[in-house]
Amino acid sequence: MKMKEKILFIAFLVFLGSNNLKSQSFNSGIFNVQGGLEIGGNYGLTQYNSQSPGKAITVDYGLPFKQDDNSTIGIGLYYASKSFTENKVYPMSENYYFNRVWNYNVFGLRGTYHYSFFDIKRLDTYVGAMINYNLVSFSYVDSYYDANPKAYGNPYPLSFNSSFRYTGFIGASYDIGKRIGAFAELAMGNYLVYAGLNIRF
Repeated sequence: MKMKEKILFIAFLVFLGSNNLKSQSFNSGIFNVQGGLEIGGNYGLTQYNSQSPGKAITVDYGLPFKQDDNSTIGIGLYYASKSFTENKVYPMSENYYFNRVWNYNVFGLRGTYHYSFFDIKRLDTYVGAMINYNLVSFSYVDSYYDANPKAYGNPYPLSFNSSFRYTGFIGASYDIGKRIGAFAELAMGNYLVYAGLNIRF
């Protein structure tokens, strides 16, 4: 984990721990739909030089089990899409270049534990974990090896495997209307920050 990620997590945990515990706004029987953008994340790639923001949606349901500490346990589904690109000009000629693209569709199953760490009405704070399957498709254009497929050192075809990965996160959501709220999560795994709007039913 990078130093910046460590600092963010430590600061957030200290902030949560310094507040009084109150009842949360996410309760049993509630469906919570979140949608927004993600930045950062570990997909196991090292050779890319740019990436798109991830686009994600989650659906969480508050399980109908009463907890002695007034907390709520949720289970949910997650979907996200994200792409990485690598562009390079070959040194032997500016006419030769390659462009590689990795497109990911991510499917996840997550669990959340909601417990108020703030004395603020309409605020929900939670921690959670997710197992996710990162389904990857790879495409490329390589002007040199496309024109010279038998040239020495041709690396194609390249193969990249889809994989199961894990994500741990902490988050907070604030209701700005009767059913609509804004949320943000910090995580280690498929994203570093996930933020947007949520609707509750």
